[in-house]
Amino acid sequence: MTENRNLPDDKNRRIAASLEKLSGNGNQHRIPQDRRLIQESLEKIGQGPQALMHWAAENYRYIDQEFINLLRKMIEYARQTPEHGDLLPIFEFLERCFCKMFDFSESETISVTKDNFKAHLSKAIALLKQAKPDQALHILRALSLFTSQHSEIAYQPQLYANMGIAHAQLHNREKAIEYLHKACQLSNSEQQKQEILSNLGTVYRDNHDLNQARQHHQQALEIADKLEQPQMRLVHLNNLALVQLDSGNAEQAMSLQEQAYAIAKQLGNARVLQDSLTRLAVLSAIAGDVDRCREMCKQGLALAPDKPDANS
Repeated sequence: MTENRNLPDDKNRRIAASLEKLSGNGNQHRIPQDRRLIQESLEKIGQGPQALMHWAAENYRYIDQEFINLLRKMIEYARQTPEHGDLLPIFEFLERCFCKMFDFSESETISVTKDNFKAHLSKAIALLKQAKPDQALHILRALSLFTSQHSEIAYQPQLYANMGIAHAQLHNREKAIEYLHKACQLSNSEQQKQEILSNLGTVYRDNHDLNQARQHHQQALEIADKLEQPQMRLVHLNNLALVQLDSGNAEQAMSLQEQAYAIAKQLGNARVLQDSLTRLAVLSAIAGDVDRCREMCKQGLALAPDKPDANS
């Protein structure tokens, strides 16, 4: 670990102690990394602006919202603890530097309270459904900062999951995977884990990591079986079929899609059934089975609310 030559050993020890005290139980693994970031950044500040900017460019992946949240907690801790008051200017200076170099200051423009927390979260989720990830992240970062400062850890898995979805919509797939994994690790809800695993599978597929995509969709399928949720089982079978098709396993994809079609028939939902028939038609065409493709298309069209006249 790089030691900061510009700080006395006593301050280094107290910075490390502050990190350990303020890092939540789920973030203990970050302590060495966060301590390195603080120590190295202070060292680079002593070497001048260009050295700091070059160092920040090399370490931008590690200077995330979670780190900024922790740094702000350290500022509050130093303000409230007289014996650590001399650390306050250090933490405040670092926070100002990072917020100027990176886009974290926007989180402060939203006033989050316990009373309006759920309303802000609902708004962020609605923005994601409207494919407005930048606006959603603005709110989610503010909510994440609030939870870190007020120990509202129950919402953290949901915040991380939605931050992962936002990054996926922005095509920041590595960040999306990072946040979704954090959400999965913290979640105590099987239903929530199922949704997170499904999203992870989709992001891994988009990232062309088909083995990881298959594993995560399979895990989501197993939870759907455990919870006896046929509609979610159908969704995961559809996703697994796509992964198998991408992997060049057309026969396996067809087998999975047949299982999904059987569930669709049991559910009796016309829209879901039409979707399954369309997927089977595509797979039949890929397999060269023109007759079956035509039959699936015919059945699907018959379910359309504005289906054309059979004689036209």
